[in-house]
Amino acid sequence: MSEPGGGEIQTPPFKSEVQPSPEVVNLKPHCLFISGGKGTNAGIRGIKEGLEKQYGVGRVEAFNSVYNFEDPQNPNRFNEMADFIQEHAKEGLDIVAHSLGAAELKKAIDKVKARDREFFENEENTKNLHIILIAPSGFLKGIAGPIRFLTRTVRFAREQSPKSNTLLRGIDALTAFPPEGIAPEDLIVALREAMPELSQYQKDQKSFSLDAVASKDNFVSHLSDAQKEEIADYSALIRSAIENRNYDVLRDLVKEYGEKFRKPLAEIYAGSFELEEEPILEATRISILSAMGGYIGLMNTLIKGFGSKTMEEFADLERKGVKLDLVISEYDVLMRLKEAIAFFNGSSTDASQGVHLVQGVAHAFPALQAIGFGEMIKNLGENEVS
Repeated sequence: MSEPGGGEIQTPPFKSEVQPSPEVVNLKPHCLFISGGKGTNAGIRGIKEGLEKQYGVGRVEAFNSVYNFEDPQNPNRFNEMADFIQEHAKEGLDIVAHSLGAAELKKAIDKVKARDREFFENEENTKNLHIILIAPSGFLKGIAGPIRFLTRTVRFAREQSPKSNTLLRGIDALTAFPPEGIAPEDLIVALREAMPELSQYQKDQKSFSLDAVASKDNFVSHLSDAQKEEIADYSALIRSAIENRNYDVLRDLVKEYGEKFRKPLAEIYAGSFELEEEPILEATRISILSAMGGYIGLMNTLIKGFGSKTMEEFADLERKGVKLDLVISEYDVLMRLKEAIAFFNGSSTDASQGVHLVQGVAHAFPALQAIGFGEMIKNLGENEVS
């Protein structure tokens, strides 16, 4: 990838070793993925590979987050997103935006409209366009909306801090490194019993559907032998707590599990966990002008993320025929299930068809269950026409 701004930044070509699934059944031939905040090129590698298993290699375009400070800033990123949307919308495109990635998608849509004001008025461009928002930013109404989002963002940052030892980190660890000998559905129910104040699950499912990302492909095989023994030990303790319905003990074990696997979790987010060497940076030099262009884009997009303009944009697209799904993790702190349901009130789409609660996981689950995440996105595409 070459970038303007006082010098050319050369991006080494990404060579995926992933082979598409024997049955690539998603009806949309292309996919655009936009990462949540702090997502790096290395960190989203697994997500891209998971999506490629469903769409095919070469059919997925993945963007890191403008809110990360490890990769060189790309001031042309929103034009590139707009290019991809305009090129593939008519033939069929799934756009997946995670968290603050929704605000970035809003900015890319603005670019498309600036080029062609009638683009989204044309049914040929909207009937095969499917947007999937994972706990998106910019969906809080009213004057207090930005304040609520800021409060939640601070809490999420605190939860992800290396110094924190929290239940949510424990849930992330259980997602990346599932315990042995426990059925996923049994663990989901037990976690719900152990931490009801965090769960967004509702018994009355008239306004949403349930999904899961459990996959046989996970990160356990990349752990050391000593770490695998620790998983076996903790698995026995967790099984015992579940069987005896000792949920206070289970809460403590979940926190301990997160603390025990803190380091490999951090490496997964950084994209270095499965690598024998440090990930290759996508550029070796960057100009001051290029960096400023990137950071200006960052600030502008951040403003969109805190307001309700993003929500209004997607509501308008939904009215124009774009298929829209909102996906919320059960233990998400950035977006609440009730807010996703409220979005579809008065819409032509029934909330039970447009809102999906992913059970047993927290906000960062796409990176921790990349293969299962790709399968879930594929299934949403299939359900669109079922």
